Amino acid sequence: MTSSSLQPRLRPTGRHGARRLPSALGALGLLALMALASDPRSSAAPLAQDSDPGAYGLVDEWTGTDAAMRVVWGGDGQVHVLGGVYVRHTRSDGSLIETTRVENITELAVDAQGDVYAAKDREVLKVRRGNGGPVWRKILPGDPHPIVGERPPYLSAIGWDPFGARLSVLYDEWRDDANNTELDYYPADGMNKRNGHRLLNSVQSYWDIEYRNYAEYLLNRSTNAVEVYQNGELFDDIPLPAPAERISIGPDDSIFFISERQWIYRIDRSGQLLDVWDATDATPGIQSTATDLAVDDIGRVYVADPSKASVRVYAPVPGRRPVAPPERVYDCSTQPHKWAAPTYLRLGEKTKVHLRLGGNCPSMYEKADIVLVVDRSNSMTGEKIVAAREAVRTFVGMMDLSRDKVGVVMFGNEPELLVPLTHDPGAIEDAIARLLPNGGTDISAGMEVGMFEVLGPAHRPDAKPIIVLLTDGVPFNNTRLRTLFTADRARYAEITTYTIGLGGDVDQDLLRIMARSPEHYFFAPRADDLEEVYRKIAKRIAASVLLKEVTVVDRVPTNMAYQEGSADPPAVWDAAARTLTWQFVNVPFSGVEMSFWVEPLEVGEHPTNVGADYWGTDGLDQPNQGVFPIPRVVVVSPDVPTRTPTVPPPTITPTPTPIPPTPTDPPPPPPKKPVYIPIVFNGKCFQQYVDVVLIIDASTTMQGRMSDGRLKLEGAKDAARAFLAQLTLEPDGLGNHDQASIVWYNEVARTEQRLGNDRAALLAAIDRIQQPQQGSRIDLGLSYAHQQLIGSPNRQPANTQAVVLLSDGEPNHTTLEAVYAAANALKRDGATIFTVGFKDTYFREAVLRYIASGDSRYFYSPTAEQLSGIYEQIARGLVCRGGYR
Repeated sequence: MTSSSLQPRLRPTGRHGARRLPSALGALGLLALMALASDPRSSAAPLAQDSDPGAYGLVDEWTGTDAAMRVVWGGDGQVHVLGGVYVRHTRSDGSLIETTRVENITELAVDAQGDVYAAKDREVLKVRRGNGGPVWRKILPGDPHPIVGERPPYLSAIGWDPFGARLSVLYDEWRDDANNTELDYYPADGMNKRNGHRLLNSVQSYWDIEYRNYAEYLLNRSTNAVEVYQNGELFDDIPLPAPAERISIGPDDSIFFISERQWIYRIDRSGQLLDVWDATDATPGIQSTATDLAVDDIGRVYVADPSKASVRVYAPVPGRRPVAPPERVYDCSTQPHKWAAPTYLRLGEKTKVHLRLGGNCPSMYEKADIVLVVDRSNSMTGEKIVAAREAVRTFVGMMDLSRDKVGVVMFGNEPELLVPLTHDPGAIEDAIARLLPNGGTDISAGMEVGMFEVLGPAHRPDAKPIIVLLTDGVPFNNTRLRTLFTADRARYAEITTYTIGLGGDVDQDLLRIMARSPEHYFFAPRADDLEEVYRKIAKRIAASVLLKEVTVVDRVPTNMAYQEGSADPPAVWDAAARTLTWQFVNVPFSGVEMSFWVEPLEVGEHPTNVGADYWGTDGLDQPNQGVFPIPRVVVVSPDVPTRTPTVPPPTITPTPTPIPPTPTDPPPPPPKKPVYIPIVFNGKCFQQYVDVVLIIDASTTMQGRMSDGRLKLEGAKDAARAFLAQLTLEPDGLGNHDQASIVWYNEVARTEQRLGNDRAALLAAIDRIQQPQQGSRIDLGLSYAHQQLIGSPNRQPANTQAVVLLSDGEPNHTTLEAVYAAANALKRDGATIFTVGFKDTYFREAVLRYIASGDSRYFYSPTAEQLSGIYEQIARGLVCRGGYR
């Protein structure tokens, strides 16, 4: 059964309400018009009615909402925001209607009349709107246990059911020695509570509840799926593409959910991904989190951000495309780069080939503060506790305690800090003997003490906080959901949690969710397996290099003469095989660079190598291999005169090409605008020095794919690297040199590297540019560049000032006036602006021509593959006097 078969006569609204509409008015556009008609003060616009309304983008932000934790779209047509000790009741444009004072509540629901329901800990209540006084109050009973005392329930969510006109309460409790999740229904008057329907699996972790179109939606975090019920019967079970924390349902039955307090996903009822976006504020230095969301009757999404005390509003923006879903990377990944400079040369000249192998290991850190949280309950008697002690000893022995700190917490009925964080292995060894079985299994309490220690006074700000949890059972003193809540708090505090389940009685689903990633959960079937598990975790934490060893082999073609002895660092040259071989050990996270010189022997366009690949072992002892891209160069006869202006030969960005190389596709049509090659006088370039800022578009314009499958942003990065290769960043005999700065922009802008001549730092800054995000604040990119050229203490007065802007010319979330003002300010202060127009859906050439300092400073790139050639020519023109006219 699907939602389309339900034939709704009501259009339920979000988590907690319904608005009565005729059944024929199911279309989003008519809903939008009616919503606007009922609220003339609303600033919202209805969703676009064409076949492509666009992906979701930021359309508004409401500030001054205190620490907005929860947001609800009510059946009364209002948005209700829980922040601090107030619920703000607002119109859909954010204007305040009134507030209701509340105390310490964590969950919020609103019915069709606008009445307010709340929950805190184990308490459910209805409050008077305005003063917040209780209308009725219900306390969920605990489970008395003869040994551990009362085991309290944990309430995870409430929601107003508009079809049954009742409050739904989702919680878990101990009853008859079983920990089950339950669903109860309370009528508006709080009388005659009724038990809800059976859940698909009551021993799993249900976390949120929603209603829409006569259907009830429950988030099951154990399966990471949304279960859909109608009349108490399950009729759909929808898997989610990423771990979910809160859900909301759109008027078209699409499911929206928050993941990692940052990303919002939208899927349809079949599980197909429709949209994804970053719902946090990416402004540098701003802490931002997304803790709840609500969807109104026309599809707008309201997101609560307690860190910024704001609510952000998102809606479809015509022409906007979804961003790529964030990749979940836990192991080491390597990133090969390769380029040649120069790429345009005469026969007899030489070019330098550069290779750079970098990467990332998200689970590895230079130093760590680690707390081992160990179960010492009665079930850990015998060989289990003995194995636990030995495993702790093994773990500590594998740590570099001159770099790392280790502490130990044990828990049963009560947690105890056995050893505070220390560099002293002797202190840990002395305490291990006190690890004795006793009491129940209060995992939540053990985690609480571990969190307090790993973030407490002994914690070092530059060390990664880590908890390693061992248990052989289920949360006996507390409930599953309360334990999950504690684990979430650890994650939100940026603590990495490893979990270990020992034996067949553990709740593996719970431990997997607590660990958050498969790589952080371990299962030891027997006590004998425990030491090996701790070894694996210790090896992962203790790893401190990107690659333990790696071999790089570059194969030089016969039409390129290798300049023997030019390899840096030195390589083994096999003249018969025409290969250069480097071998490295303990490659740091910053990566390794290689280079060598070749002389082309033929006129034409040629690859600089047949192929280059690498293989080795990463910092986690896993095999790692890959292939470098292949640069190409254009070689002309020595007697060919330099023409200005001219259309450049097609220059292709280095791309991963199969070995041996296959013929390339024909180049795209020539650019609309001629590209200018620097004037060379009698074959010589008269050097001038430059202070230049590269502004790189990191918006969704750059999320498309190039012919090699990489993002267009990677083509832009390659172009920036080629540009830097043309600069003389090393001081000459008089101390003169070029300088560069790296700036990127999307919804925000950032100076990734300040003006300077540190080549390694500039290349690393290019590598750090984030994945494409929504927004196109060209004005901010220009303003940040202005700061570097005018306000930087590193400015060289004798150097030429220049800015190179890559853009599609389509500003977003700003105005053309703001963009033009930022460009004019740079020009007034003496900077020359070059613009590179990048072809995309919305390409505004006139804007980029206006920004540029004259027609000869505007360039056009039909494809990402041609960016490197254009950037290189701009650089060569800048460093040669008379290079542009």
